[in-house]
Amino acid sequence: MTLNKFHGIIAIIVGAMAAYAFSKINFKCKDIIFIIFISSLMIPKEIMIVALFRITQQFGMVNSYNGMIWRWL
Repeated sequence: MTLNKFHGIIAIIVGAMAAYAFSKINFKCKDIIFIIFISSLMIPKEIMIVALFRITQQFGMVNSYNGMIWRWL
């Protein structure tokens, strides 16, 4: 339950900062980055689970809290 709260708080903070940047700050390639950002939200995590497990296995973080936290960020 604690890891879910941590992930939720991080997602809210990153989302708020991205929303502020896209709404108030003008920078080059703003539209392209916004499209990439929104497109990445449309990919379900279940599709990437095998790749995420292999990356976690290569870093030696299987069956640890670090492996559970960092692969979803």
